[in-house]
Parts: sequence; C-alpha cells; structure tokens
Amino acid sequence: MQLAGWIGACAVLSIALRKRPAAMIVLILGLRVLVPSVASAVVVGPTSGSLAFHPAVWLVGTTLVVTLLSRGSALVRTIAQHVYLTLTLVLVITVAVLTTKTSISGSGVVLLVDQVVAPFGLFLLIVTTCRTDRRAFATLRNALLVLAAGSATLAIAQWLTNSVIFYGSYYATDYWFLYRGFDRWMATLDHPLTLSYFLCVVAPLTVGVARTWLKVALLTLSTLAVVITQSRTGVVVIGLTIVYVILRSRASALAKASMYGVLTIGTFVLVASPAAAGIIGRFQNDNGSSQARAAAYQFFFDHWTQYFFTGGGVTSSYRIAQAAGLGTSLESSFLMYSIDIGIVFATLYFGSQLLIVMRGPRRTAVPGLVVSSVIALVLPHTYSALAAASAVGTLLWMTLGLVVASYDSSQPPAPPGRDRETERFPRAALVG
Repeated sequence: MQLAGWIGACAVLSIALRKRPAAMIVLILGLRVLVPSVASAVVVGPTSGSLAFHPAVWLVGTTLVVTLLSRGSALVRTIAQHVYLTLTLVLVITVAVLTTKTSISGSGVVLLVDQVVAPFGLFLLIVTTCRTDRRAFATLRNALLVLAAGSATLAIAQWLTNSVIFYGSYYATDYWFLYRGFDRWMATLDHPLTLSYFLCVVAPLTVGVARTWLKVALLTLSTLAVVITQSRTGVVVIGLTIVYVILRSRASALAKASMYGVLTIGTFVLVASPAAAGIIGRFQNDNGSSQARAAAYQFFFDHWTQYFFTGGGVTSSYRIAQAAGLGTSLESSFLMYSIDIGIVFATLYFGSQLLIVMRGPRRTAVPGLVVSSVIALVLPHTYSALAAASAVGTLLWMTLGLVVASYDSSQPPAPPGRDRETERFPRAALVG
C-alpha cells in the first residue's frame, strides 16, 4: 500500500513540475543521495522481489512518462540525436536481462534497473532539459554542490559523535557496518566509498564558484569528509583536485602561492589530527585489501575466455568470486560486469561512457565538468561501485548527461582573455 502511495506521489510531482524539469531532476538527485538503498523501506515500505527498487527509480519512471506526454518531441529529439548511444544501452540492457533471467539465481534485474536503466533515463532527462533551458546547468551544478556540502558536514558530525545519526537500524543490516571497530562514515549514502566517490566527483565543480571563501570552505569540508571515509584513492583524488582548482583560479600568482602555502600547512595539521588516524592506518596496513585485489585480477585473467561473450547474469560475479575462494568481490566494476554480462557487452557499456568523455567539449557550460567526468568514469573501476546498490550509477550518468548537454549546446567562443571554462550563465546563478 505504501509503495502504491509513493508511485502516486511520484506521478503527482512529475505532473506538477512538468514545466520545471530541472527542479524535478534535483528532486531525483536529492532522493538518491539522502535515502540509502538499504533504507528504501522508509519511503516505499517493505518491498521485495522485482519491486524492490530505490524510491528514486519510481520518480525517474514517472518523470520520463510525463515528459514523453508533455514534451515528447524534445525527448524524442534527444534520443534521435544520440541514437547510437541509446541503441547500445538498449542492447546491453536486453542482454543483461536475458542473461540474468536465464541464470541459476534468476535475480539481479533490480540492481540492473537501479544502476543502469534508471540512471540512463535520468541522463536522457538531463540532456533534454539542458538543451531547452540553459539555466538548468547552473541549477544542477548548484544542487550537486549543496548536497555534497551537506553530506560532508553530516559525515563529520557522524565521526564526532561516533554515531550514524540517521538510518541506524537499516545500516545495521549491512555486514560491513557490523565489523568490530568500524570507524568509517558515509553520511546518508550507501557506503563510505560511495560518499568518497560523490565528493571527489563534485569537488572539481567548485572551480566555478565565484567567492573564494566559499570555494575554500567547500573544498575543506570535502577533504575532511573524504579522509573520514578512509578511502585511499579518494584522498589522492581530492588532493589532486585541490591543486587543479587552485591552478584554474583567476587569482594572482601571489594569491595562488599563498593558497598553496595554506594548503601545505592544512595538510600537516590534518595529518596530525585524530581524523586522519584511520586513513593513515590504512596506508600503513591495508588489511589485505591490495592482496585481495591482486588475487581478483589474477582470477579474472586466468578465466576471462569463459566470459568473453556471455556472462552468468547480474550479481553472478559475487557468487563466482566466493566459489573461487577470493573472499572479496572482484573489486572492479568492469571486471564484475564482464563476468555478469560478458566482456563484449561490458566493453560496449563502459566504452560508450568513455567515448562520451573523450568526445566531450574542452569548454563546457559548467566549469570543472571535464575533470569531474573523468573522475566519475574512472573511480568505479577501483572497487565494486556499480555492482552493488548505491548512488554511483545515478551520479555517473548525471555527470555524463551534463557533458553531453554541453556538447549539444552551441557554445559561443570565449571572449579573448577569458578562461576557456568561464561560466556562461548569469553571475547571480552562482552558488554563494
């Protein structure tokens, strides 16, 4: 009954906001970030089987239907303009569904919808919206920055209070959360690594924030939160992102040198603080994480011919890894999808994403988006990001949607002397 009520609410929202599609996309993004998959029952009630989708999936579905009915020509034009990408995704999804339904377990379609189908639907909505409303770029960028800042602040609060604060009873059902001495925090996302991914993807977008103090505050929050997640890759990425943001700043050489000085001092202070104890410990002793990854890669390269064209169905990589005695997943979204749906179709799926980033414009409607899209594309292949229920698929395709929308839009050449990534929407639209 609660699920039916939620679907009805989604339909009402989609109809009410049909003339404000950017606001609808912000609602979908906010829902995906603020409600972890494990706590979906809070919104949709207890569900299982083929209806156990994240609440945001239903909202994407009703929004697509309403968009097709109210602005069908715009949506169809987007699909036609990117027909090869659409056909590739339809092929991959069809193969994944057939492979999964004919597999031993027969389950995994819910995860496929959560990480591939709904995110691609959101991608189509973003491209369609941004092509018809240039202000949507600023709206979506600002929404990402606000949600990232809020998530980072909550993660810091969780670390300070040593409490998950929200959804405690739901997180308690996750095996990793029950580890003795667990001290990594995730805000309201599905896992600490998901929070690290989110913050690393959004951080480059701060290059377009007008006020220096706000830019510094956002980067400081994100850095501290990534350290709290204890993601080693995330710490490296956020550090490089800070260097990038300073380099792209319009400040004078002296101001940039001062910022680097502050960054150096801040790094020493952070390393000496209790917040960094966990990540330093992981660099010193990764508890077998690197060895597990090496074993996973070796297993894949020893058996890749078995999964060249067909796989064992979505989520089968977990079962196969367990049977092989690996003790962990294959720790790479590409390797896991290769075993799930076959190397050929995994390559088609991730190759299409790579092509979007490679063909994307060097000058975009959102400063920092090029770097953000590269991070969004690469990080999922350092762990099982897209092979588990999380917001990663949504965030990845949202970033790609902004890139494609920038590519579709006829950008006027930048005025002489202006940064090639200069903001192209009104200054008043900037965060801060």
